[in-house]
Amino acid sequence: MVADVVGVGVLTLAGAVASLGWVIGFLSLVIFLPVNAYTGILLSRAFVIAKSSSVTMMDMGRECWGKWAGWLIGAYVYATLFFIVGDYLIVTGQSLGMIFYDVHICKPIWTLIGTACIVPVLQFSRNLNDAKFLTLANMGFITISVIIAVVVMIKDGRDENAVTEVVAKDMDVFSFFGGLSSMVFAYSGQSMYLEMIAEMKRPQDFPKTFAITAPYQLFMYSFVSFIGYFYKGNLVSGFIINNIPYGPAYRAAAALLFLHMIITVLIKGQVLSRALHLAIHPNSANDYGVKGKVMFFFSTVIILGSAYVLSAAVPFFDYVTSILGAWLTLPTFIFPAGFLWTLRRRQNKPIHIAERVFMVVVCFGFAAVLTFIGTWSSISGIMENYSTLGGPFSCQCHDIWESGCTH
Repeated sequence: MVADVVGVGVLTLAGAVASLGWVIGFLSLVIFLPVNAYTGILLSRAFVIAKSSSVTMMDMGRECWGKWAGWLIGAYVYATLFFIVGDYLIVTGQSLGMIFYDVHICKPIWTLIGTACIVPVLQFSRNLNDAKFLTLANMGFITISVIIAVVVMIKDGRDENAVTEVVAKDMDVFSFFGGLSSMVFAYSGQSMYLEMIAEMKRPQDFPKTFAITAPYQLFMYSFVSFIGYFYKGNLVSGFIINNIPYGPAYRAAAALLFLHMIITVLIKGQVLSRALHLAIHPNSANDYGVKGKVMFFFSTVIILGSAYVLSAAVPFFDYVTSILGAWLTLPTFIFPAGFLWTLRRRQNKPIHIAERVFMVVVCFGFAAVLTFIGTWSSISGIMENYSTLGGPFSCQCHDIWESGCTH
């Protein structure tokens, strides 16, 4: 699980902290950790009560609130996953451009090349178990990539123009919730937890995984955020890797990021491709013969092709990440609490009053506010970037070419 949860979200956390300042930034990083673990445990408790019949959020929604609720939740979760894949393709293309920063090819072309590389790899992974060994390597790729960046930043010393603040003076309600949305994105994995639980030999042991993931997440996220914000201050931008000079270390970090993205898109794309396969031709979903392989191939091409169009239309990773963080508050906070609340009431075993208060205030109330304001803030940022960095399908070479460019 850690290999999926700890991913590209870590790349923009220094920027999120910069928008909040030292106190609010690091306090938020620490607070979101146990809250994220708690809602993950809520899903595992709901899974056990449902007697393993609900292996996706759509299944759980149907179990708790009926057929139409299940369809709506499924549509929301899969749509969000689709946007995440599009967001990840942005990183895939950008990482290729960063490797070859002296080759003047626009980001949409690099993204298309990266997408083409992922399609054949995805054919070898039709369920999560097929990719379990790759995910372990994936954790190493992103970790080493980030370490290279922070080592270079430490070696080069603090930027003389860097400004850090205890509380960001320019922070307003939109930058506040935008920063929090980026942190939700970095921590969130709940939309796929039920699938992971269903494939475990002992689903009841799922909460134990947080004993591994939580310390690693907190260390990585805090360390990278501290280094990025301390050494670059309010000048930190984009990926943490974008804040180091062009050169061999930059190429190496970008290459590791590219490998990480191949596997990350494989994991998310597998879930979406299988869902589409089940929708268009369910009889061949578990067929590993010619028919099943052909249908799965077409499913992957449709998913990745559509996600590529999205990535080229909205090519700003930091703002797309922020808006996805806002949208992920539903499967991260609201759905898990709602599932368990409903199932426990059905059992005539009401949840303790203290836990109910926490669910109402944090899982329902705060999450709903974050969804609305975080989305508005991110959309405003996207529209502003359209006017300054170029619109849909523009070259977007400002963060990949050594020579720089306007659009």
